[in-house]
Amino acid sequence: MLILNPGTVKFGTSAWENVGVLAVNRAAAEKVIDWTAGGPHVAFADVPRQRVEIVVRHAIARGDLDGPRPGERAMLVWYTAPAASDAGRRKASADCVVLEVKHDVSLGAK
Repeated sequence: MLILNPGTVKFGTSAWENVGVLAVNRAAAEKVIDWTAGGPHVAFADVPRQRVEIVVRHAIARGDLDGPRPGERAMLVWYTAPAASDAGRRKASADCVVLEVKHDVSLGAK
């Protein structure tokens, strides 16, 4: 799931403004795959455990030094809508643990 410009995203009591991208990625953490003796095609497949990774990218405000820290756990809440209005707006949330915090500095073109 890819949400562009979700606006405000909340992580616990912190509100993150200017969020440009929120991506929810899913991958199999454990796979069960079985074949039969009747041919080369898979007869059964299942994913009993999955891993969900949520990536949030936003522009920080000047002097904003209080961000999340690895190991911090809180509820991540965001809203999606088919357009910029509140019509059809839906709330989504996930209990999350911060695994990594990265900073990218871009000075822009002159």
